Amino acid sequence: MIKEGEVKQLLADMESDRIERTISIAEAKLGPAVCALANDFPNHKQSGYILLGVKNDGALAGMTWTDGDLQKIGGVKTNGNVLPQPSLVVSPVFRFPDGEVVVVEVRPSLYPPVRYDGRCWIRVGARRDKATIEEERILVERRAAYAKTFDLVPALGSSIDDLSMGHFQLEYLPLAIDEETIK
Repeated sequence: MIKEGEVKQLLADMESDRIERTISIAEAKLGPAVCALANDFPNHKQSGYILLGVKNDGALAGMTWTDGDLQKIGGVKTNGNVLPQPSLVVSPVFRFPDGEVVVVEVRPSLYPPVRYDGRCWIRVGARRDKATIEEERILVERRAAYAKTFDLVPALGSSIDDLSMGHFQLEYLPLAIDEETIK
């Protein structure tokens, strides 16, 4: 969870391909913003942040947030318009003298491209834009690169007792390692 000191650093920084500032919580604004950060086109493999209640120049907009606003913000993930659903965290409200700030942390998707209302969005520097066919192709290739075969996926819940040591010692080991090393 993001801390107040980190929020202050984000406020002091400029908009970038990982930071978007806005005063709007309209889905038409948040949906593409979440999508663009989840697609992580520059491949930073780091979270992106949407700073709500902050003007483009970094000044606070004097806004206050209600529980209903926070629910609306979190609903962007599950309303069915952003697919596949991204991983995001909505911060608690940060209160400053000039207004309140809510931070939406969007983690990079392992299943890009993420689309809002059927369109693929990416961050290009400090702005958000629709992805070109070539940019979408790069995201599709990234998805394939993230895909793991069955033998690379951990067998969660398994223990050493689930292994057949006899089979390992008699069948696998002699084929994998030379006899002299085994001795």
